[in-house]
Amino acid sequence: MIDNKKRRNIIVGICLVVALVVIAIVFVVVNIFNGNHKAAIPTPKTSISIKQSTKETSESTEKESTSSEEQDTHKEATPKENLQNFIKSYVTYDLNDNSIQKRASYLETLMTHQAYASSYIAQDAQTLSAMVKTYKKTKQINTSNSTQLVARSYKKGSIYQSSDDKNKYFVEIEYLETPIYQKEGYMVDSKYDITMDENKVAAINLTDSKNIPGGSANNG
Repeated sequence: MIDNKKRRNIIVGICLVVALVVIAIVFVVVNIFNGNHKAAIPTPKTSISIKQSTKETSESTEKESTSSEEQDTHKEATPKENLQNFIKSYVTYDLNDNSIQKRASYLETLMTHQAYASSYIAQDAQTLSAMVKTYKKTKQINTSNSTQLVARSYKKGSIYQSSDDKNKYFVEIEYLETPIYQKEGYMVDSKYDITMDENKVAAINLTDSKNIPGGSANNG
């Protein structure tokens, strides 16, 4: 009887020990799992942070690149560069409405409002376009106005800045002038006094114009 009681006590003791060991193992496993889980949580955050940082860096680089391109695009030409563009366009156009009107519009961007208006460039463009249309229909030229029915093509030019006034320039241009009824044109040499206001033409005055002897040339 006593032996049986001792045996039961031993078995109960062993069961308790086993139970405690199992509980301890479960506790350790749970702690390890929780520890690993907590340690794993920051990983996505780090990844997101890296991705966001990369995206922000890329966007910043793109903005800087765009800003640099915009600065290059909007970089203003110098007065002399604009004057060179002006004199080339001033004596260059074909006898068709598109060429005539494009020239007038472009010259407007290179001149002050007052200079553009006082030079009657827009009005002359309208008159010239109308004369071209009339000639194509009737083969007649209206000689009652000062506008000449000729095409012009810039060949070369020289620009000299005044030593007394940095805004004033002396310009000499050679260009081919071809009447609508001729295939062969003639060379013309014209001189102008031009005043610049910052980077725009503020005044233009023709001082001399003459045909160049032996300067005929084919326009086609």
